Amino acid sequence: MTVHGARATVGPTKIRSLLGILAYRCNEPVALSVLAEALWDDDGPTDRIATLQSYKSRLCRTLELHGLAEVSREHGGYRLRIDPSAVDFHRFEATVRDGHRAAGRGDHAAAADLFDAAVRLWRGPLIADLSTTWARRQQESLRIRNLLPAQCALLEAKLRLADHDFVLGALSSLLDDYPLEDQPAMLLMRALAAANRAQEVRPFFRDYCQRLQDEHGTVPGADLMATYQEVTGRGETRTHPAPAPRPPRATPHFIGREHLIGQLDALLTGPEPPTTLVALDGQPGVGKTTLVKHWAHSRQHLFPDGVLHADLGGYSTTGPVEPGTAIAGFLDMLDVPAADVPPTTEDRAALLRQRLVGRRVLVVIDNVRNSSHVRPVLAAVANCPTVITSRQRLTGNAVRDGAERFTVPELSTNEAAGLLAAHVGPRTADEPAAVAEFVALCDRLPMAVCIAGQYAASRPAVPIGDLADELRQTRRLLDIGSHGDDTTLRSTYALSYRALPAAQARLFRLIGLLPARFSVAAAGAVSAVRRPDVDDLLDGLVSAHLVEQEGAGRFRIHDLLHQFAADSADEDEPAADREASMLRLLTWYVCSARNARPFLTSDPHDVPELTGVEPVTAREFVDRDDARAWFTLERKTMVSLVQRAGEQGHHEHVWRLAACLNLVNTQGDLHEMLGVHQRGAESAAIVGQRVAEAGCLNNVGYIHQKLQDAVRAGRYFKQAYHAFHAVGETYGEAVSLHNIGTTHLELGDPADAIAWYRRALHLFSAADQEWAIANVYSRLGEAFRRLDQFDEADSHYQRAWRIHEKLGDQRRQGEVLNRLARLYLDRDQPRDAVAFGQHALDLHDRTGDRDSAAEVLCTLAEARLRLGERAEATAHASEAARTYAEMGNVSGQATALSVLTEAQAAAGEEDQARTTWAQVTELLDGIDDERASNARERLRWHSPSVPAPRSTEPAMTRSRVTRSNHLMKPE
Repeated sequence: MTVHGARATVGPTKIRSLLGILAYRCNEPVALSVLAEALWDDDGPTDRIATLQSYKSRLCRTLELHGLAEVSREHGGYRLRIDPSAVDFHRFEATVRDGHRAAGRGDHAAAADLFDAAVRLWRGPLIADLSTTWARRQQESLRIRNLLPAQCALLEAKLRLADHDFVLGALSSLLDDYPLEDQPAMLLMRALAAANRAQEVRPFFRDYCQRLQDEHGTVPGADLMATYQEVTGRGETRTHPAPAPRPPRATPHFIGREHLIGQLDALLTGPEPPTTLVALDGQPGVGKTTLVKHWAHSRQHLFPDGVLHADLGGYSTTGPVEPGTAIAGFLDMLDVPAADVPPTTEDRAALLRQRLVGRRVLVVIDNVRNSSHVRPVLAAVANCPTVITSRQRLTGNAVRDGAERFTVPELSTNEAAGLLAAHVGPRTADEPAAVAEFVALCDRLPMAVCIAGQYAASRPAVPIGDLADELRQTRRLLDIGSHGDDTTLRSTYALSYRALPAAQARLFRLIGLLPARFSVAAAGAVSAVRRPDVDDLLDGLVSAHLVEQEGAGRFRIHDLLHQFAADSADEDEPAADREASMLRLLTWYVCSARNARPFLTSDPHDVPELTGVEPVTAREFVDRDDARAWFTLERKTMVSLVQRAGEQGHHEHVWRLAACLNLVNTQGDLHEMLGVHQRGAESAAIVGQRVAEAGCLNNVGYIHQKLQDAVRAGRYFKQAYHAFHAVGETYGEAVSLHNIGTTHLELGDPADAIAWYRRALHLFSAADQEWAIANVYSRLGEAFRRLDQFDEADSHYQRAWRIHEKLGDQRRQGEVLNRLARLYLDRDQPRDAVAFGQHALDLHDRTGDRDSAAEVLCTLAEARLRLGERAEATAHASEAARTYAEMGNVSGQATALSVLTEAQAAAGEEDQARTTWAQVTELLDGIDDERASNARERLRWHSPSVPAPRSTEPAMTRSRVTRSNHLMKPE
């Protein structure tokens, strides 16, 4: 690996290979199963996934050290987020595309330079260190599929520049490497003829054909034979009827799509194109027709005999066009009199094939219904370069007809912004943030951007930001344009929806009741369809580009399609059925979460079972990892369902979902979780569930505590304590006492905290609640640490650790290790602190506890600083700050940034340290005075070279914080 021109060590072979695979597939998730197959044959470790996790952790540390890239865990795999231009393979691909564009516009000198630069980038096999079966297969495939076409494109450009000696010299070695590949063989015959050595063509051709027969038992292909006939003068004279048919008018304001245009050029425009058929599919409104029209117009000079275009009306109000009708239309474009057109599709196809012999014609077949709809037309134009488009995934054409299939994606944000500017004008430059929001509302779909752009252009006095707010709040984007010519997104989507079979259409509209990201099991629950039937229905929706699969059993639907689906459910699904579907969905999530809970906590107090609901087949779990993975994937869905269920009055489901989500409080946005538990408390109060209400209040306090707002946390813990006490719930009282103790600890009064903890310990011990006892021991250790009673602290931490280890509670084990790391840092034993901290970090990675991970990263950063390991300290503090920021924990982010400031200053980066410290003060100025004062109290580092954080109010003294009258005093 090269960093700023210097070689950097990545690690052993397997870690280097892991980086190579992720770089090859950069910016897309690579499944763990694929990585395991790539790295090992039959000689791999027993637990390959655990080994991969270890490799990934070590790779992340190396990449972060050099500030190069980020490896994230997504959808059961890893994704390397990196600029593709930093990877030699992707630079090779981009340079080849540039070469084809240069060749397409006739600049063969530039094309030759670009192809030559690309070939020089190919310095050896992909992931050369790896020799597994997967690696060898990939290396050979890429050599044939990517390197050879680039080498031949270079020689083609040189041949057009009449550099015959270069071409013939290069082909000599190329044919040694690829002795039975047609493309270099055809180039050699053409180069020999161009160099006045045509007498050598026939002997070469005879020898080549004999090798084909001897080694493969085959005869020369049509393209090879045509080249031989052309250079030896045995081909037929071509005819060029006039006038040649032209493509339809291109859509104005075309933007982007360079990659797909490069693919079309590479596949269809060369002298020996690798295919004659390209299939483009994609969701409604994504711009398939616009792309093909633009490309056909810009490349029509390459097809001197014309462009045949037909719209097969696969998705239209008038219905699909019959293939025979489309073929008759092509014959008409070629000036065949109507009286000469045969009556049957087969005879028309035969006549069209005859008329196309010897002609260089491009065929564009737009808006086909599916693969079988277009196949008779393809048979009629089999030897012509052809592009077909459809909303349906054209897998059949790829499998049976040899088509190269591509899915047209949405525009990038910048491309969509450029398209909006083309419609709206220069005022978009004054509101870049509003423009970004505007195109995001449009899902970056070209059709949506154009419609919304015309809407904005007709209202020049209204700021774009205001229009974006209006469209978001009124949800009118599907219908704008309906007062003109009825070109609306709703009418466009309706064509696809109405074309679905009944069962697929029902599932599609019920997906409108789900969040935009959902699982196959959730789709089954909302529709009451069992697997594998629901799998088949979802496959149909994926093929229709109405939903996307983003992982194993995981799907998503774009926002505008999601809104259309929800509207369709309102219109086409009876109200009683919608209500039943929503209740089934909520019940499925509650029951599945309850099933996962025992694997993720040692707390024996279960969430009560739902009664009086329709039975569902809930998700079952095999172990802790299975349950944790499910909760991680479904957390956002359950959070969104809490709000929707509350709005619809399903309060028994709301508070149970909130109670289950307590298990993943620290995995996401803390403010989001605050809203979940507040809604849980409100719903529990509405249905008279006093114990549940108290539990949810306790959870609200816990989130405030994680947000480092001890005063507000104490108020909620006090409310929870009184609610538990009122109904005689002793366990809940003990939990509240424990949490009140923690607020005193956070506010700087460890002695008072110990008194509260001991009261809680007494109640937990009487009830023999080991899990809770361990939590109290851990907190007592923290209190004694704050009192500098380190041996007493260590003893309590060890007690807590032993119980959590016995119970198998990895999340709590990680929390205890966090505290041990801090303890040994206070004891000025930074090397031991690092050991405890790294162990804790590994556990947090396994459990997904991001808050605890950020906390221990701060401790690790301070320990590394004391050891003089400044680069590692900077990396740890930076990661902690990012994590806290993603979770919405402003105080934690400020703490992490203060440690980062110290690391930067220690490294002599004074300017950077001042900038980071300014971020700290800005963050603290953005929260209320009491919390800001507490956070400032907690910031331990002060440097004379960096200004201390400013404050408009005097910092709250320790005694004032400790005696806050919002908290209870121990009795």
